[in-house]
Amino acid sequence: MDFFEHQELARKSTENLLFLFALAVAAIVGTVYLAIVLAWQMWGPQSYGPLILWEPRLFSWTAAGVLAVIALGSLWKSHQLRGGGAVVAQRLGGRRIDLGTTDPHERRVLNVVQEMAIASGTPVPEVYLLEDESGINAFAAGHGDGDAVIGVTRGAIQKLSRDELQGVMGHEFSHLLNGDMRLNLRLMGVVHGILLIALVGRGLMHPGRTSRRRKDGGAQVALVGLALLLIGYVGVFFANLIKAAVSRQREFLADASAVQFTRNPAGIAGALEKIGGFATGSRMVTARADEASHMFFGDGKVHRITAAMATHPPLTERIRRIDPSFKGRFSVLAESYVAPTEEELTAPAAALASPGYARGPASALAEAPGARAAADVVTAPPRRPAPPPARTGTALDRIGQPGPEHLERARALWDSAPAPVREAARTPEGATALAYALLTAPPGPERERQRAVVREDDLDAAPAVDTLLDACGQLEPDARLPVLEVAAAALGTLPPERFAAFSRTVRDLVEGDRRVELSEWLLGRLLLRQVSARLEPAKPAKPRYRSVRAFAGEAAVLLSALAHAGHDDPSSTERAFEAAARELRFPGARLCGPEACAPRALEAALETFALLFPEEKRRLLSACAASVAADRRVLPREAELFRVVSDWLGVPVPPLLPGQLLA
Repeated sequence: MDFFEHQELARKSTENLLFLFALAVAAIVGTVYLAIVLAWQMWGPQSYGPLILWEPRLFSWTAAGVLAVIALGSLWKSHQLRGGGAVVAQRLGGRRIDLGTTDPHERRVLNVVQEMAIASGTPVPEVYLLEDESGINAFAAGHGDGDAVIGVTRGAIQKLSRDELQGVMGHEFSHLLNGDMRLNLRLMGVVHGILLIALVGRGLMHPGRTSRRRKDGGAQVALVGLALLLIGYVGVFFANLIKAAVSRQREFLADASAVQFTRNPAGIAGALEKIGGFATGSRMVTARADEASHMFFGDGKVHRITAAMATHPPLTERIRRIDPSFKGRFSVLAESYVAPTEEELTAPAAALASPGYARGPASALAEAPGARAAADVVTAPPRRPAPPPARTGTALDRIGQPGPEHLERARALWDSAPAPVREAARTPEGATALAYALLTAPPGPERERQRAVVREDDLDAAPAVDTLLDACGQLEPDARLPVLEVAAAALGTLPPERFAAFSRTVRDLVEGDRRVELSEWLLGRLLLRQVSARLEPAKPAKPRYRSVRAFAGEAAVLLSALAHAGHDDPSSTERAFEAAARELRFPGARLCGPEACAPRALEAALETFALLFPEEKRRLLSACAASVAADRRVLPREAELFRVVSDWLGVPVPPLLPGQLLA
């Protein structure tokens, strides 16, 4: 199943989820009505009369009241979660890890998340640390890429080796790429609506402690409260069953994706085995763990009544799907930490991928400072052999399906950046200057104009920009977009007034009185979009358009812009456009002149295409790839432009590999 099929499946799962919850709500309405009828029969004026089970008017009022409670509860929770993944992380007790942290465990998890984001072609998510959680767990939350966060427990970053941590993060990136996060947030909203009935019942059970309240029917009120409490938890029971049904299969898919991503089954299997071997396992202590239970990497709570309530498959089953030789027995592990080595924190990231460096979970635990004596520590099984490498495939084939070769490419791109660039990307002020420098033209009159703009608009940043200009000039062309996306994570912490000033400067840099360079314009606009999504999270717009054919004019603008960007002579430009039109099946399409596909027109077209259904986005990107690859070569500026267009459409394209075909 590819990225576009996953997106469509996630959309349909939401529709099915609403249907299943409608059935659960109907059952609750019926149960509440029956409870009211029985209570009326016992304590009402006609308590000694014949039992009447059907009263249409009473049923109508009951249904209206129950639906109102559930709807208000769900709407309130959904409104509360409008801030995206950060809200979930903070409610679970998490704090955002500062990008400039010097804590070795925090630095290591940030490095892992950053390289995986670059490798998968997604914006770098913020990472939240659940400081008080000693269990091994993690989650991904958010409405979309713009407000996505990765949450990880202190136990996970301290007890897992780098390979194991990478396996866990690969699992969470699968949820991020496949649209599971949005579904999970909707689950939280709906479940809270059902839970609200139980909360109302709990309140009625304690209406007051005065004798007057007791004499005036306090016992009956408490009994009604108990009934509502039981009814409410019946609803929660069914909601959890639905969460389990939705979550379990997705956990298997995410495990498989993590193995495909890292090409190292020992990583995620070792993490799962440590969950089974440590006394704390993956348990969460926060009181709000239950509402987010379906989001976690491992089961966050103990199910004493029935395993059917578990939102995750059994550990043994998950491990066997990764490692069929697993015997189903967990070794008891000592509670000790895996400290990051100096090499992990200072050596180039590419060195960490070398076979000589990689360590299995057993050696990582044995080498941990403070570990017990070897006789007291029963380590995990030795590292399993990796499966044979996967075929590279075309760039379109690998959308939403990054592999280890993309991780290696991401590491190489980041390591190729000069040290001042990497350092600047980690702080808001440094990232501000870095963004200005990356959007500045090569030496010449235009660069001088842009430097004057920075001095006029943002004088404090001007010295740092001048310092970074030479370093940015040493960047590989393919590294510019990944570096900007890393910087966007730091820019997402800017105060609103500072971001407003930054936005004005970026617009002044890429516009002015000259002819705007297309790639520069789109990079600047993409950067502002990504940072805005972090500062002002909002639910992504729902797909609206089922066919790209209804927007022939906009398609001509986009395909013409790509053709002009990659070719200098008219005949090559025409051939590139014709190849794209054939792929999109627009036989009558005509190439637009450079003026007609100016940046503002292109941006308007992209905003429209961002609302296409997933399968139509696939068709459109295939046409874009046909335009870029018409001359059988992909220039760096074409590759960058293609990835920017894909990002604008919400389609994560991994970095192109050397010699890789687009389509």
